[in-house]
Amino acid sequence: MQETIVDYWNVQPPFKASVGDEGSPEWYRSITDHRHRVVPYLADWARFNAYRGKRVLEIGCGAGTDLAEFARHGADVTGVDITDAAVELAKRRLAVEGLSGRVLKYPGNRLPFEAGSFDLVYSCGVLHHTPFMDDLLAEAHRVLVPGGQLRMMLYHRRSLLYYYSILYLRQHRAGRPDLDREAVLSRYSEFRTGCPYTRVFAPEEMSARLWYFDRVETAIDYPVYDTETDRKLPATDRPAVEPTGVPDVDAFFAEFAAAAAAGEDLRRFGWHLLVTATR
Repeated sequence: MQETIVDYWNVQPPFKASVGDEGSPEWYRSITDHRHRVVPYLADWARFNAYRGKRVLEIGCGAGTDLAEFARHGADVTGVDITDAAVELAKRRLAVEGLSGRVLKYPGNRLPFEAGSFDLVYSCGVLHHTPFMDDLLAEAHRVLVPGGQLRMMLYHRRSLLYYYSILYLRQHRAGRPDLDREAVLSRYSEFRTGCPYTRVFAPEEMSARLWYFDRVETAIDYPVYDTETDRKLPATDRPAVEPTGVPDVDAFFAEFAAAAAAGEDLRRFGWHLLVTATR
């Protein structure tokens, strides 16, 4: 499974570039601009400017987009990734922008650092793609200093994207109730279909898994959904659904419709589960 995961992400680490030649400053900047445009909460949540002089480790650094943001604001950064493609892209980004930092390839289940090496371990949209998530959570705890934080974004189970785009469209409307939910989720969770491994989590589940941290806080954001042709539509554009006969699916849509009709904040139905765990 790990080899399959590496092969999938090695084809193209997750990013969206729109201008300039590959590897140019303009090209990298377009990735950052797109990321902040489509995930508007990112800067406030990641707190890129809060770690000047601090040691920051990013697990799954991809093309180095967030790693460069931490470095630009004065952090001592280290990025790790399981693919050669991501390591090369992230190294090149730091060099292009004249930023200091380390980028290493790692095996995906252990962090090659001494205990107490970092003030922050950061991972955004990565750990839900590995069967070694619990190993890496324990490793994050080990490499953090006392009082250091693990900040991560995971996919949220009770989200509009999961219930509509995955379970409703890809199972119910496709006439495939026999399909395993985890297999459907994995296949359709990303822009490029066929991702071999994706999982979704609930806030209380993550609090329980992180019991050995001193404090765990969770929040939910990014209330969006995908259709068969469009991606990341805002939840305010409510999709039309019919009864499915699947109890949890129908209950979810009833709850969502009631909240939307009442004008409630729909962020609790968001795709992104934001977890901050303090060692």
